Amino acid sequence: RFPIGAAVQCWLGPADNDINNQEHWKCGTVVAHWYAYHDDHKGRCFAPYQVRLTRDPNMYANVDPNVSLNTYDRTLIYAPRDNDGCIRIDVEQERANKAERRV
Repeated sequence: RFPIGAAVQCWLGPADNDINNQEHWKCGTVVAHWYAYHDDHKGRCFAPYQVRLTRDPNMYANVDPNVSLNTYDRTLIYAPRDNDGCIRIDVEQERANKAERRV
């Protein structure tokens, strides 16, 4: 559904939360398809997308100031399901990308 390089938004909120709450959607770019990872209960698993999140200055707002931010560098994530409740197109970024390509 999303090609590599596509601007997307990923849900990073609780599973039982309202997906219309914009606070839990984080912007990023698809960097790989069928990302393989290890799950302690299931063994080797695959996720439809691996995504590099766009750095957000507020991403680390609640971390311990005595710990290096590298400890919290979670910019590379995976989307475990291919549905709009997990990953969706970042409409604003796609518009900006199209405008840049026209120039």
